[in-house]
Amino acid sequence: QKDPAFRKLLAKEKEWDFLSVMQENIFDEYCKFFNFKDKLNVLPKTIIFRTRGQYETFTEKTGGPKQLLSNGFAGYYNTGLKVLVLYNHFIQTVDEAGNTGRDKSRQHNNVGDECLYTLFHESLHQFLDMYCSDIPAWFNEGVAVYFELSSLSSDGYKITVAGRQFKRESSRYKAVKEKSSHGTLVPWSKFMRLTSKEWLDIPTDESYPQAWSMVCFFMRKPELKAMLKKYFDALRDYKGYDYPIEQAFGKNLEKLEKDYLDFVKKM
Repeated sequence: QKDPAFRKLLAKEKEWDFLSVMQENIFDEYCKFFNFKDKLNVLPKTIIFRTRGQYETFTEKTGGPKQLLSNGFAGYYNTGLKVLVLYNHFIQTVDEAGNTGRDKSRQHNNVGDECLYTLFHESLHQFLDMYCSDIPAWFNEGVAVYFELSSLSSDGYKITVAGRQFKRESSRYKAVKEKSSHGTLVPWSKFMRLTSKEWLDIPTDESYPQAWSMVCFFMRKPELKAMLKKYFDALRDYKGYDYPIEQAFGKNLEKLEKDYLDFVKKM
């Protein structure tokens, strides 16, 4: 980003310039979130495609997650290649005459909101992968969704973390409320120990809402947020999934879970 030649190149491609700034800014927010002061020891790599066709071809040829293509996602983090893959996806509108066009209310600096919010989410996976050997799925996805729901200032550059938490988020909100009312949320003792493979066995409309709501719970108070920071620090030591739970929550896990359930009821 600070290389003059790179800046000159990006000046001709304003949307890519904007996305490069956004990735730097969101990485800064990750560091603030975790109170992380270490310098980046690996340069994060990102590939952005103009068209969905290019994006799909690359994904198929590099063995990327094909299920994401069928679901219409605007990007993903490829753990094998250690690269973030995006395409500049725009929400389409149809006027009374049947003409299609970009929804101008859902874009910033010629970058579609779906691409931008995917960047906020998937870059978190990239960030964690740079510093942790193995990341529990609830933490990896819960924090990613929390950042995905960030918003931008009117000038399109200042990020407000979690600024859209309860806006356009009715599906996850309703899902976690429904599971709570039926008493069917996954117990923390199990949920926090799910491997990535086990995570995939749970429907996404159940796993993601619960993980997101758990992070929201911890972000309410400084003392709870400090526990997430301690959890992240313990993950970096990598001693299995039990170790960070013990280091961050100690014997308070059951009490925290009870408080969380009360929090969900009042959401």
